[in-house]
Order: sequence, then structure tokens, then C-alpha cells
Amino acid sequence: MAFHIAIYTASGNPLIVENARLHWMHLRRVMGAVHQVVGQRKTVWDEHAAIADAIAKGDEELAAKLSLQHAEFARENLVKHMSEAVSPVE
Repeated sequence: MAFHIAIYTASGNPLIVENARLHWMHLRRVMGAVHQVVGQRKTVWDEHAAIADAIAKGDEELAAKLSLQHAEFARENLVKHMSEAVSPVE
């Protein structure tokens, strides 16, 4: 979460940070459950490291491309595995 908040803060747009904070509690709960089932934490950390490296090098185009890929992979992964990770309410 800290990685994402740092990126949002660096954007200079406080509305992004404010909006993201509203959704992170719920997103973290789902992501945590999916990561326990699927176990792709290393992949996520590697993606974060690549994005941070591109930002540090000032390569905006690469950082944007990697960020979009990261978001798409995360979305696909969450949708695909959410039913496995979340127990039905009885």
C-alpha cells in the first residue's frame, strides 16, 4: 500500500490520494486473500521494483507502461481467483 500511496502522492494531485484511500481497505482485503491462495507475491514485488526503477531513472514512458501492465495483471488475477479466495457467506 505504501508503494501505491507514494506513487499517488508523487502525482501532485491530492484527489488521487484521497480517492485511493477510500478504496484501499477493501482492495487490500481482497488482494490479501487472493495472494494467500495464488501465492504471487514475488511477481507483484518484482513489478513494483521495475516501476520504481523506471521512475528513478526518469523514464516516464516505461513507468507508465509498467504501471498499466501491473494494474491489468492485478485486475485479471483478482477477478480470476477471487472466488477461490473468498468463502461464501452462510
